[in-house]
Amino acid sequence: MADLDDIREGKDWGLGTPAKNEPFFLKGSEGLDWGMKSRLARIFNPVSGRTVMLAFDHGYFQGPTTGLERIDLNIVPLAPYADVLMCTRGVLRSSIPAACGKSVVLRCSGGNSILSEL
Repeated sequence: MADLDDIREGKDWGLGTPAKNEPFFLKGSEGLDWGMKSRLARIFNPVSGRTVMLAFDHGYFQGPTTGLERIDLNIVPLAPYADVLMCTRGVLRSSIPAACGKSVVLRCSGGNSILSEL
């Protein structure tokens, strides 16, 4: 053991080396915790700081939406061209293949519709 044998290398704790504070590529995200940065890194491109988000959660809060009647026919073929899918839990489970491999932004909100008073 380094302490018992008085080995000098074992007592070098790097006190003269400052801790590295790696900058995060997404503007305004420097103060976020590791978990949030990890999730944002799955959504945003680290080179450009941008993303292509395919949002098809409109039927949840706007009611029936033209073009979103059959998610499996309209949206699934577009998924390879997006960085992230924005949808509801039901659409994700019923229409999006598990092997899609895309990041997901899942809609969860307190109200269910803009069509009526809450």
